Amino acid sequence: MRLIDFIKKRKDVIEIESEGVNSTIPCIHEFEDRTFAFKGILKKYNGLDIDRLLERLQDALNSMLVQLVT
Repeated sequence: MRLIDFIKKRKDVIEIESEGVNSTIPCIHEFEDRTFAFKGILKKYNGLDIDRLLERLQDALNSMLVQLVT
């Protein structure tokens, strides 16, 4: 648990490490009934359901690929 989690009284914090975003998709599907916040490159999105979150992740990955190639 990180200090900020302790200060905000977050008790059920799980950290998962893996290569890239491979751990993101299974974690998202564990919390199907919740809404998510996503901070993209230019905007921050709140209250996203799973489908919208996955779309935003894909858009962010696509834009990062374009930036890396050029």
